[in-house]
Amino acid sequence: VSGIPVFLSVTYRGDTFAQALGETGEAGTVAGPLNLPGFVPGEEVGVEVLAYGAANHIVGESGLSFKTWW
Repeated sequence: VSGIPVFLSVTYRGDTFAQALGETGEAGTVAGPLNLPGFVPGEEVGVEVLAYGAANHIVGESGLSFKTWW
């Protein structure tokens, strides 16, 4: 689905960094650069992606968490 606004939030060490990724293209995907702090190995990172439809209702949501290892 094209034209869907997508937002990303990353939680790290108690801080949340939110960023609009733009709207999905014809293939239903969106990509863009992220401006995030350097991560320390062994720390928990949470990622949440939200897609919005008409009247700013959430039409899609996904998230995950992981520990950095590098």
